[in-house]
Amino acid sequence: DRDLSLSGASVSSNADVGGELNIEGARIRFTGRVAGDAEITGATMHLDGLFGGRLEVVGARATIDGDVSGELDAMVAHLNLRGRFAAPVHVVGTGNRGRNGRVVLSGELEQGGFICASRVDFRRSARTGGPLTVIAEDRPAWDGAMSFEPLRGRDCDRIQRG
Repeated sequence: DRDLSLSGASVSSNADVGGELNIEGARIRFTGRVAGDAEITGATMHLDGLFGGRLEVVGARATIDGDVSGELDAMVAHLNLRGRFAAPVHVVGTGNRGRNGRVVLSGELEQGGFICASRVDFRRSARTGGPLTVIAEDRPAWDGAMSFEPLRGRDCDRIQRG
């Protein structure tokens, strides 16, 4: 059950991590397995693995595929959620000069969660199985169950999760 820490300008790994994972880099690609929690910070990230614990993602652009068993906590300017998320998600869009980012959901949020971004888009393949709160400039065009609240010029990082 060993932990793994990786850093560099460009980090690519298909590791099988028995403990916790920490990655910091400009470009990150991870396609392995993590038994414990994972903290990943980067400019551009593609995460397509099996994450057994909590996943924390901070950066400019991220795509998360694969399977996340623990809670997802993300602060990203542009985030694609394409995987399966077994626990609630907490997503805060970020950006410069009051921009609150964009979130695209095409995966499955089994227990719902909280998403705040200037723009939130749902693809046809998007699924939720629990209560989902969305705060955005405009109501997303999606027929699925969600609670919506207009952003009204606020900063997502100053709004408490629902």
